[in-house]
Amino acid sequence: MDTNTRITRRELVGTAISVVAAIACKSDGPHRAEPNTRFGRDFLPDWELSKQVTLEFAQAMPEEYYDYKPTPELRSFAEHMLHIAESSIVNIARFVKGEKPPDDDLSAYKTKAQIIAYLERALDYVAQVARELSDEEADEVVAFPEGSRPRRKIFWYTRDHMTHHRGQTVPYYRLKGVVPPRWRG
Repeated sequence: MDTNTRITRRELVGTAISVVAAIACKSDGPHRAEPNTRFGRDFLPDWELSKQVTLEFAQAMPEEYYDYKPTPELRSFAEHMLHIAESSIVNIARFVKGEKPPDDDLSAYKTKAQIIAYLERALDYVAQVARELSDEEADEVVAFPEGSRPRRKIFWYTRDHMTHHRGQTVPYYRLKGVVPPRWRG
């Protein structure tokens, strides 16, 4: 081996430490803080994966098909993405936090980029509230349309609801000749 291309053990270890430190210090914003609660550690990895897959679905659909409806009585693809976002915010704001949800005018989100940005903000909001919730708050039973339940179960309900509506869009891809993103669990 040419001595000019040789890496010393010290350089190798130094590089490895630098890479690990850079990865450890990488921040995607304040909402990425490690949860300090049992609930947060249990819920957030599944939520983040579901969020990632949902955003991949939103990205994968070509913008020209965002208004597509297989039949007139069904939601368009865009309406499904907006419904996922709005219902996620409403469920968490109203039933977990006991606050009035924001009055979002969904008709303001017209382009694919606007819809994806709103969807991402909504899903980040759910994660932020989950990170801030204490275990005691997560276990507290609150009123919910489908019957009283612990706050933590409203988070799981919200994730199931997102998965349900994301799944409803798979035929939209197929009917337009687009391959939907692969599900990961």
